[in-house]
Amino acid sequence: MPLVAQEIPKVGLVMEAVKVVRWLKNVGDSVAAGEPLLEVETEKSVVEIEAIATGRLMQILVQADSQAAVGDQVAWIESAEAAGAGISAAPRTPE
Repeated sequence: MPLVAQEIPKVGLVMEAVKVVRWLKNVGDSVAAGEPLLEVETEKSVVEIEAIATGRLMQILVQADSQAAVGDQVAWIESAEAAGAGISAAPRTPE
């Protein structure tokens, strides 16, 4: 199955970077599109970031207590729906 890149969306008008507070799912867990996946801290508040695809969390790229910028890839989700949905996906590579 293809992998979908979970990115940090722009939450506020001037938000450029966030701190990852905690992951709500672990590698190997099932995730559903729209379900809270991680929490990030902006200058003003802590915000939940929702999964962009339904599938399985395959890899966390940015650990808790680390900084990430808007648009940064923070995780890979293995998802069957990525194939036909026009979601930016990476080809599957052997691990």
